[in-house]
Amino acid sequence: MESLNVSSGPHDGGPMAFAVRLSGDLDAGSAGRLSAEFDRLVSAGAKVLVVDCSEVSFIDSSGLRVLVAASKALEAADGQVFIEGMSATVHRILEITGLLDHYTRR
Repeated sequence: MESLNVSSGPHDGGPMAFAVRLSGDLDAGSAGRLSAEFDRLVSAGAKVLVVDCSEVSFIDSSGLRVLVAASKALEAADGQVFIEGMSATVHRILEITGLLDHYTRR
């Protein structure tokens, strides 16, 4: 298993938009790291999180739970989470779970 790397920074989607770049495995062992980063960004006033999952090689239910929790937190503050650059693995898991449309831009 490959450890998860998380980095974030401003995104050109607006003044309170942040890009979150992930690489590696998003699983029970790494979900807490991503959750802490999402919490930090939401606490800082983020309204939009654009998550790049193009280099995520594995995602399990723990990873999905973190994405759903961040989405709910931002939606409560009139914000939103988008996933861009999905790896085939992430795309398939979101498709199977019915979450694909929720995290893609319309």
